[in-house]
Amino acid sequence: MNEDFLERGKFQDIGRWYVTRFVERVARALPAGTLVLDAGAGECVYKRLFPHCVYKAIDLAVGESRWNYGSLDYVGPLHDMPIETAVFDAVLCTQVLEHLEWPREIVKEMHRVLK
Repeated sequence: MNEDFLERGKFQDIGRWYVTRFVERVARALPAGTLVLDAGAGECVYKRLFPHCVYKAIDLAVGESRWNYGSLDYVGPLHDMPIETAVFDAVLCTQVLEHLEWPREIVKEMHRVLK
C-alpha cells in the first residue's frame, strides 16, 4: 500500500479524517460474516477495519499511478460491475462518486449488487 491515510491526524487531512472515523464506526457495527463490497476501493485501505466481515473490493484501477491495486477482487467500472445481482450485505463507497461521470448509474449498480 502506498497511501495509508488511516493513520493521518485530524489536521493533516480533516475531510478524510471524518470519513475514516465514520467508516470505523460502521465497520464495528456490522455483524461477523457480513459480506461487504468496497466500491472504488483503490488500495483497499479500509480492508483492515473489516476483519470480522468478508471484504471484497472493486476499482477500475486507473486513478493514481503510484497506487498498488493488487488487492482488488474485481477490476471494472462501477457503472457496470462484473458482479452478480443481490450478492452483498453492505456497500462501502467513500470519496468516489464526485470523481465519476455517471454517479446515478453507479448508485443503481450498488443497489443492484445488494441483497
